[in-house]
Amino acid sequence: KKTTIEMMWDRDLEALLKALDEIEAMEAEEADAAAQAADGRRKKDAARGAAAAAKRKPAPGPARKRKVDDDDDDRALMKKSLQANVSIEVGEKTTWGAGVTFDRKQQIPDPPAPGEQAAA
Repeated sequence: KKTTIEMMWDRDLEALLKALDEIEAMEAEEADAAAQAADGRRKKDAARGAAAAAKRKPAPGPARKRKVDDDDDDRALMKKSLQANVSIEVGEKTTWGAGVTFDRKQQIPDPPAPGEQAAA
């Protein structure tokens, strides 16, 4: 008996469908395992959170008022503007070097105008 083209196509399609069904079954198993792992992780994290809440220190009480120090002058100074007691003539400008401007030995060519190609 001769095998026709249609029979070959049918055989190949059946094999492809079987392989796709196997892949889908494996993906479904992996998805179930991932969901179970996530549920287990959530339960584990929740248990840790409850245990950590039991171990936490109680919240601190109301804030205490600071004692008055001799730093009242410093506090008043800190509230003033920084430029209130500044003089412009405070210091000198310091420069380093010979003060001579050097010229380039090679001139830099001008860039080509838009739309023109640069010379190679």
